[in-house]
Amino acid sequence: TYVGIIPVMIGLLWLPFIKKISKNKYHFFLALTAGLLLFLGVDSVEEALEVSEESLAGSFNGALLVATVIVLSFLVLYYSAEKLVKRAESSRMTKPVAIALMIAIGIGLHNFGEGLAIGAAVGLGSIAFSTFLIVGFALHNTTEGIAIAAPMSRGKTMIGKLAGLGMIAGAPAIFGAWVGGFVYSPFAAVVFLSIGAGAIFQVIITILRWIREEGDKNLSSAAVASGFAVGMLIMYLTSIFV
Repeated sequence: TYVGIIPVMIGLLWLPFIKKISKNKYHFFLALTAGLLLFLGVDSVEEALEVSEESLAGSFNGALLVATVIVLSFLVLYYSAEKLVKRAESSRMTKPVAIALMIAIGIGLHNFGEGLAIGAAVGLGSIAFSTFLIVGFALHNTTEGIAIAAPMSRGKTMIGKLAGLGMIAGAPAIFGAWVGGFVYSPFAAVVFLSIGAGAIFQVIITILRWIREEGDKNLSSAAVASGFAVGMLIMYLTSIFV
């Protein structure tokens, strides 16, 4: 709860501020969201490769397993996202909600992987290390709520849906901790981290496409470039605590 749900909900409190800003500043926050997610995606790949090298290199050819799962995850979710956006256009689900849902799912898969790390540390009896991970991940994950709030700010404010998206993004950390603590498997850790990375990379493509539809055709404005850079920098600085 401290790692996943509470930090994401805190990040969602940015919504009222983002709703009031100009279009140019809105593009900045969308690009910042993409930067945040890119860092999460790279972080997931790094963690998956680290686990695979330590535990799976001889039996499952770990690096190739990571690459295969990332590509398959990306393709499946890319196809599913296209269907979801088209369905949103023909139903009561708005496009901002559809994109926020994709972001929440990608973050949720990443947080499941973080939960696995915490649960494994507890299961191994490393209580001090697990507490350190909880504090670090909590600080790190506060920025994830901003990623969900940014697209939602251009739709009608729906507190129930916003809270639901926060739960989708944050609650998997709880289940990951249970799995990691009771039945930890290096293979499962690598697979879930890789799925999360593929999902996050797919969401980045969706966000960049939306920025183009919103008016920045070449993704070359100062707002987009600076937003992307600031998003990466924020995640790097908060990752130091982990």
